[in-house]
Amino acid sequence: MENLKEGFAMNVANGKKTSLWNDPWLKTIPLCKWPTYINVEEFEKFGLVSELIERNGWNKEKIKKCFDESLGERIAVIQLNEEGKEDRWVWGKSISGQLSTKNVYCFVKEKESEVEMIDFSWNKLWALNVTERVKIFLWKLIWGMLPTSEWFCSKNGEETQKCFICSDEVDGFSHILFKCSFA
Repeated sequence: MENLKEGFAMNVANGKKTSLWNDPWLKTIPLCKWPTYINVEEFEKFGLVSELIERNGWNKEKIKKCFDESLGERIAVIQLNEEGKEDRWVWGKSISGQLSTKNVYCFVKEKESEVEMIDFSWNKLWALNVTERVKIFLWKLIWGMLPTSEWFCSKNGEETQKCFICSDEVDGFSHILFKCSFA
């Protein structure tokens, strides 16, 4: 039943009760687990989603400063609820936000088939005494988001390329970091 929490998401109305970093307000995944670029210096200025909202909608300038283009676009299209309403928890795995037996059943089956990622303390990563560039590199490495030939080919549906330096193996992150003769 603990995994059931992962199916819920925060429906943002005014953003005053929603943590920008820890609450799942973009689908059912908290922002701290999104595989994307975040400008940490700008991002650390904000604690709640409400700090990205203006009177008539999203503050696109703040969003542009904090996030990469694709995540910024994803945030900008989120419809905010009517003024005067509070943020509320909804079932994030259904279009209506309503919880049903069928939705829960599908969610549990999906979870059973997933391979669990190693429990990792993200706070430890972000607290490392290294530059932001190294932290972002490690974060991308953990999430498998390093821009290798293997990664690009998987996004484009193309055949995976061999390492352009040694031509021995597929150009993936484990090859580049550990196996390539030039590593």
